[in-house]
Amino acid sequence: AKLWLAEESELFCNEQLCREAEQASLSQQHEHLCAMLAHAHCEFEQRQAILREEGHRFEYITDCVEWEVLNAQNVRYLGQLDKMLGHMLHALKSVERRQREATVLEQKMTLAELKRQQEVERRLVILKRRF
Repeated sequence: AKLWLAEESELFCNEQLCREAEQASLSQQHEHLCAMLAHAHCEFEQRQAILREEGHRFEYITDCVEWEVLNAQNVRYLGQLDKMLGHMLHALKSVERRQREATVLEQKMTLAELKRQQEVERRLVILKRRF
């Protein structure tokens, strides 16, 4: 019976040592998993931060591209506007030139009419003197 008790006691001690070893192993595995989880969470947070930064950078680049497109459209529009204003200025100068020509022609006609009237009056004076 003592032998059986010694064997049972030894088995019990061995089982207890095995359980303690398993518990220590499970505790180490738990700590390792917690460390891995913390590391994975840290990496996740870093990736989220990078994605937010990249999102802001993408929005900034998109805004810059939109501004460049608008500026290009404005430059094109201003170029067209300059052309139109150039044509209008040319047309306005032509109208002014024609108005000056018409004014000069009108003045010449008025002067010719005055000369004709003076000539008629001079002839009348000459005719009156004769008769």
